[in-house]
Amino acid sequence: MKFSYTSYFPALPQLKHNKRPELPIEVFFGERKIKITPVIDTGADYSLFNIEYAKDLGIDLNNALKLPVMGIGGMANESFLVPEIEIQIIGIDKKVKIPAAFIDSKSVDALLGQLGFFDYFKVVFEKYNNTFEVKPV
Repeated sequence: MKFSYTSYFPALPQLKHNKRPELPIEVFFGERKIKITPVIDTGADYSLFNIEYAKDLGIDLNNALKLPVMGIGGMANESFLVPEIEIQIIGIDKKVKIPAAFIDSKSVDALLGQLGFFDYFKVVFEKYNNTFEVKPV
């Protein structure tokens, strides 16, 4: 299924706007589900979600494995790894289970990373055409 890149505008007006591969998904945990639009991040090992989503899904993070988050700037906050949540891309009839980390950070909303997500989906980026394609494998 093909999707369009989403334009976003940086905080500094002198910088050019950019586009991100944001993918509409539903996230399931137990009886709860939420709709979010994470960025597909080929450089992220784990899918990473803001801690508020864990609260919305009723996920208890007290016994979760603490996972340090490293990025370009080095160490950041620690995250809480949940071995399995279920996701479904809106428009694709396939639910998959992936590991997910949750972080208490204002700078992180939602990212889909390598482990889990790329095991189940082929992703072809065509930014020059303003599209990307996601197919189940």
